[in-house]
Amino acid sequence: MKELLLHIGAPKTGTSHIQRSIILNENSVSRGGYHYLDNLRWHDGAHHLISFAIREAKYGGAAFSFKKEFAKLKKEVEKTKNNKFIISTELLFFTPNEKEQDRLKQLFSLFDKVKVVVFFREPVAFLNSLFKQMIRDPSDKSAEQPLNFITRVAHNLDYKGVIEAYSHLGGEVSSFLYEDYDDVSEAFFTQVLDVPLLKVNKQKANISLDGAGLKIKYALNSQVEEFELNVQLAEAIKYFQVSLNNKTNIDMFNDKEKKAIAHVYNQFNGFSDAFPKVNMSQRGIPFLPVSSEMMDRFKNWLADYNNNLHQNIFG
Repeated sequence: MKELLLHIGAPKTGTSHIQRSIILNENSVSRGGYHYLDNLRWHDGAHHLISFAIREAKYGGAAFSFKKEFAKLKKEVEKTKNNKFIISTELLFFTPNEKEQDRLKQLFSLFDKVKVVVFFREPVAFLNSLFKQMIRDPSDKSAEQPLNFITRVAHNLDYKGVIEAYSHLGGEVSSFLYEDYDDVSEAFFTQVLDVPLLKVNKQKANISLDGAGLKIKYALNSQVEEFELNVQLAEAIKYFQVSLNNKTNIDMFNDKEKKAIAHVYNQFNGFSDAFPKVNMSQRGIPFLPVSSEMMDRFKNWLADYNNNLHQNIFG
């Protein structure tokens, strides 16, 4: 009998801390009969892909297909020996519309039983924590207008609606109050997984990709035309300079994506003083040779670009 443990947050309840703890204690988790799905792992920055696919969302020029993500997930579930599976993403903390419900039902159909786990946070504490996070993120302007901020995040407080939605879809919902625990990861392991937490994750701060980082991730995996992709990357990297100096964030990109970022850096560093200079080789990203033909094509394309748009991207 195959069982899904679907952890949906909520936001600002230590979700990233739990995800890192699962990876850190993977042997213990596996002995407990669980498999943390490879295609949706936190350290690949891919744990939100299923939620974007369920929404059939577009992000950073990439359109996410539920059919494609479902096929990858189905293949992994069928080939895995363990019968209990973990999906963890707080972007599934939402009340789905009719089409999204149908996609969730299709996801749930891969399993004989679905357990939905959600940690709630006292609303005022949640708003305070999220507001501070947005202030730290230079790419997020929501915090500049408190009323806009509250309007934008209010759906994260629809606790009753989320529980009712997942219960209606056939999930067995278990909820916990974040403030009740000194260590949310320990609570997740002992009360949800029934697996000992042998290795303690000491990283408390959320160092996952911010909005600009996600834009890079999804732009890299999009199917847009080559030069359009490079512009998207350039625009995103401009707002991601601080994170590019953080090796932990860089490691969230796979080797193919690192090479793509390095390729863009090589091109722009050749002729744009405005483009951020980062010693990428010290961040695990190799510098790749760029052909003169590619440089000429790229420069000619930029020369044809509207100057105002050029300034918007690099100015």
